[in-house]
Amino acid sequence: MIYLLNISSTHNAKSALVHWSKYRHDVGGFVCVKVLNKLTLRQFSTATYTQFEVKENYQSDTTEINNFILAKKAFDISRNWMRSDMESEKLKYFILDEVGSLEIDNLGHDALVREIIKKDNADQVFILLVRQPLIEMVQEKYNFQNKKVISLKQVTG
Repeated sequence: MIYLLNISSTHNAKSALVHWSKYRHDVGGFVCVKVLNKLTLRQFSTATYTQFEVKENYQSDTTEINNFILAKKAFDISRNWMRSDMESEKLKYFILDEVGSLEIDNLGHDALVREIIKKDNADQVFILLVRQPLIEMVQEKYNFQNKKVISLKQVTG
């Protein structure tokens, strides 16, 4: 099943999801958090981190959104995390942070969202974080009109 998690306050949502997952052993996927004032990706299943936000003089491919310069290799790393997590029989919930402007423009985690759509089944629960103003655009792009939009409280209790 695929759910769209309506996030209005991204910091609060991400902190709550990390806290919720700490005491569970069935959560996979990743979340973007700030570490030392830089955006960093955190895998839920292993608590592994990878650098996401980089400086202008970064020596590898980057993509820019708003005021952020993001390492393209972090998208590959997080996609591999998700693929690995989806193969685990122990994990039930898979969080993708986030589906937004990059994905609407066929960038970022767009390919991963399309993989999730192909794998959609009743045994796995995919929770895609989407900022409130972009929900309709994401629903239209991925034909998610029939997917349930949920709140943070519905996930974390």
